[in-house]
Amino acid sequence: MRALRALLHASPNGMPAGQLGATIGCAPSTLTFHLWQLQGAGLVSLRRQGASVIYSALPRGLAGLTDYLTQACCGGRPEACLPVPACRRGEAALSPTAPGTTTPASSRS
Repeated sequence: MRALRALLHASPNGMPAGQLGATIGCAPSTLTFHLWQLQGAGLVSLRRQGASVIYSALPRGLAGLTDYLTQACCGGRPEACLPVPACRRGEAALSPTAPGTTTPASSRS
């Protein structure tokens, strides 16, 4: 989840693997394993840029996963899976606040 969050915040440009590992505090071999799994699931993509490997989140894949989990987990009753992520409520998809925190209404634009 930390890798996906970091990649979403780096969208649409993505992030080099080394920077991603440093950002989330993950060893390169462990990070590579998890990123390959996420790529296989259609949640991240990679591209080569010179000697670097740049990883990017795939929002459509993540939206598909969210939709599937809402249906599978909530038995077709999305209200049972509240709170609904901000991007599903029509608010900004990427908030500058940390996960699990709220932004005061007075500071929203």
